[in-house]
Amino acid sequence: MQTVLTLFKNSTFSIITNTLNRIGNAVIFILIVHYLGIEQGGSYTLGVSYFFIGSRFAFWGLDHLLTREVAKSKEKATKFLSNFLFVRLVLATIVIFVTLGIVEATTYQSSTKLVISIMILSIWPENINNLCWAAFAAFEEFHFTSISVFFASLSQIILGLIFLALGYDVVAMSIVFFINNTVALIINIYILQKRYISKWELPDKKFISEQLKIGLPFVFIGMFFILDNRLDTIILSFVASETVVGLYGAATAVTIALSMIPQGYRIAILPVLARYRVDNPEKVQPIYNQSYKVLFLIGLPISAGTWLLAKDLIRIIYGETLPAAVPTLQVISVVLALTFLNVLNTRLLIAYDMQSLTAKFLLITTLLNAIINLLVTPRLGALGAGIARLISITLLFVLNTIAIRGIVKNQTQIIFFLKTALCTAGMSLIVWQFRPFGFWIQTIGGSLSYIILIVASKTISQKEQSMIMQLLKQKQIAPK
Repeated sequence: MQTVLTLFKNSTFSIITNTLNRIGNAVIFILIVHYLGIEQGGSYTLGVSYFFIGSRFAFWGLDHLLTREVAKSKEKATKFLSNFLFVRLVLATIVIFVTLGIVEATTYQSSTKLVISIMILSIWPENINNLCWAAFAAFEEFHFTSISVFFASLSQIILGLIFLALGYDVVAMSIVFFINNTVALIINIYILQKRYISKWELPDKKFISEQLKIGLPFVFIGMFFILDNRLDTIILSFVASETVVGLYGAATAVTIALSMIPQGYRIAILPVLARYRVDNPEKVQPIYNQSYKVLFLIGLPISAGTWLLAKDLIRIIYGETLPAAVPTLQVISVVLALTFLNVLNTRLLIAYDMQSLTAKFLLITTLLNAIINLLVTPRLGALGAGIARLISITLLFVLNTIAIRGIVKNQTQIIFFLKTALCTAGMSLIVWQFRPFGFWIQTIGGSLSYIILIVASKTISQKEQSMIMQLLKQKQIAPK
């Protein structure tokens, strides 16, 4: 029970962190669309995409490696952090110059190139921030990550509002993006030195060489994961205008915000699985079972609700100007539930040193995503990119489900899936019937009906209901 309580606390902090981080970027994107138009929103979306792709190339999977190894042996934190920070700076510098060269060779508008170039510079602070957050995760002290992200996002929103109110364009927003990452860097380094590092070590060539070899599969995991999520935007930019890219960005911004829950859980679950694999392997199965059920219970209604409320979501967030983004959002929302489960299955494979297999899966789905994008986006635009994402995420779920059978057996009973599906269908009916009352009544009515149906149908057992109540009442949870 203590493990579940600790995992709940850590997941909560991770979800808060992801929410804060995504809110900052989402608010800026929305403000750009409202103040400057969807075309400049497209330029900003391209800048974010190149930034994420470049930064993940520079990560070399060292964050996953640090979290996994330090979670098992915390006295190694100084050695890992000292060496990995040095490596990250070198890799980030190389990636920045290569990416700048690629962007300069494109046919984008000059203003778009400038936006992308400025945002690419954020790869430097982002690479250090990512390592700091990996260290906080290894020690299961996720509140430190929340602190740095909160102040960084706050500065991003405040500066963004000021610059837009003064009449500055999207170039100024790319500078704000860099400032956001730099603020987080200053806070993270301060916490790191005060909390974990009393004295930094000089780079150890032999240690670095060994870790780079171990981390190589993580390179491909990170690279293929981000390509699978951002390559569609890049391909779309080659065959369509910044306006179409902005429409796609408007749809994906909603699903990215909604995926904060599984992404928060992703950060919290990895150190737990890595530790129990060594210390208490018999606990891995029950933790997996509980996690799978919870993620499915949350993911399925969110997926259905997003599809039903897509038109209202786009209207409320962006105004009446983007109805073309609605079909794309509906297509992408279909796989939100699978995204929840992919997070758990991928982390399980990494905890059991099967990252090479994960990398192969992501390579397959990335190639499929790219091929479908090239085939359909010239004709269907943003909707075609959404279809490509739908197919690639579904395939990744199938591959992950097959792979984890060698580690755990999915003991979730069919009756649980049926009950959850029926409860989601009941919720969807309420949302549909409440259309005359507007978005907020639909959302509240649908949420309450889903909770009532889950309890009434005993989809969650009495024991699980008691555990949830204990989690909600828990005021202070000390990490084990």
